[in-house]
Amino acid sequence: MPGRGRPLREAGGTAGRPAAEGCRDSEPAADLIRWALLSEDETGAALGALRATGMALYVLGNFHGWRLLDSWLATADRDVRVRRLLTERLLPADVRPAG
Repeated sequence: MPGRGRPLREAGGTAGRPAAEGCRDSEPAADLIRWALLSEDETGAALGALRATGMALYVLGNFHGWRLLDSWLATADRDVRVRRLLTERLLPADVRPAG
């Protein structure tokens, strides 16, 4: 399972490994809620994609990462936040939009 400080892009792949190996849904679902910051409804929808291989996992991780970062970067201090993305190891909780 992901260690503290793992980048957001690894959340889908890390949760996808036990899903692809036939684990109960509770283990990958818990990873998606914690590391990809998905709601329980989103997690339920994502579990089917996690059982797939190859591009499905790549697309899932990129989609949710883009969605999270797009809203976090939509502020007046965008340049500062982009610099943080490039120079710091950020957790998904670090880039969660306020509100």
